[in-house]
Amino acid sequence: MFARIAELKDRLDINVELAAPDQFIPAVPGWRERSAFIAMQGGLSFYHYDFYSKALAKIERWHERDRIDVRAMLEQRLVEPHRLGELFAAIAPELIRFPASAAATFRARVAVVREGPHPMTARAQQELVAGLPGGEFFHAGLHDLQHSIESVAAMLVATGARRIQESLGDLSLPGLPIEPERRLDALLCREHAQDAYSQYNAHLRRLSSFCRALEARTTHGSRGSYRS
Repeated sequence: MFARIAELKDRLDINVELAAPDQFIPAVPGWRERSAFIAMQGGLSFYHYDFYSKALAKIERWHERDRIDVRAMLEQRLVEPHRLGELFAAIAPELIRFPASAAATFRARVAVVREGPHPMTARAQQELVAGLPGGEFFHAGLHDLQHSIESVAAMLVATGARRIQESLGDLSLPGLPIEPERRLDALLCREHAQDAYSQYNAHLRRLSSFCRALEARTTHGSRGSYRS
């Protein structure tokens, strides 16, 4: 069997990792019963490994291929978003045994998947940015943009709008102003006349740190090979 797998790997030009989801995340309760029967050949039965376990393992890693796979599982109703959240909650206390998995990031990604392709709720936004550097200005900036308040936080969010939306998908950023960086500079000049330049650069560094951390949480995984 292993020799044939090696042949197929070379013929199809794919990476093969002989691993199961429970080597990367805690075993999901009920995975045996949920493993879907495929066929029987002679005395050998073939099953799909539990789709919820596979979906959670892919959410934990979160490469582009994983996001495509999870989306397909949802569209084909192989997994249900609410049940996915329940099963994540069941394994969350055991994540401490998997130091390569960042529990807060994993939880945030599950929240994003549960929200689906629609604009994210405020709760999902809070879960996703919880603990990130600059998360406080993100929430304040969203509030001010929604209420047409021209504040430093609002101009920071508007300045980083493209990168933020790329990470958060369909997040709605209302009332984006024209030339937010220029407006940010003007606000800081009024508030910090003698130190506006250094304040401006410090705020942009905060924004950059926030965007990098958000991108890492929503898109980057920790392992490079494909597992199905």
